[in-house]
Amino acid sequence: MIALLGPVPETLVECERKMRHWRWSPEARNPEGKLCNSAAGFFGGPFFSDDGEFVRKDLISFARNLSDAVPECIVDEDKELFLYFMRRMLCWLPEDRATAKELMEDPWLDITRHRPKESVST
Repeated sequence: MIALLGPVPETLVECERKMRHWRWSPEARNPEGKLCNSAAGFFGGPFFSDDGEFVRKDLISFARNLSDAVPECIVDEDKELFLYFMRRMLCWLPEDRATAKELMEDPWLDITRHRPKESVST
C-alpha cells in the first residue's frame, strides 16, 4: 500500500503507537497458532519505529505505483479516468475517501460515456 498510495500519514502512525499499549483479554491465536494479547503480537508488529519510519521497507516494492497497476483491459483513453476513480477510493484516511454514493456518481462508472452519440437529423 505504501508503494501504491505513498507514505503513511502521521495520524495513522500515531494510532499504531497508541495501540502498542493495548492488551487483549482473552488472548487470540494468530495465523501461526501463537497466543497473542496485542495487535503487534498478532500481526507481527510494531510496524513503525519511534520516529515514524516503516520498519519493513524491504517489503515495499518501490518499482510499483498505482499507474502501473492499471489492468490491461483499461484502454489508454480511459486510464486517467480510472486512476482518478481509484485515487478517490484508495486513501489512507477514511475521511479522505469518497463515499459509496460519491463513487457511484463517478464518471468512471457512467456507462453512457461509451455509447455512440446519436446523430441528429435536421
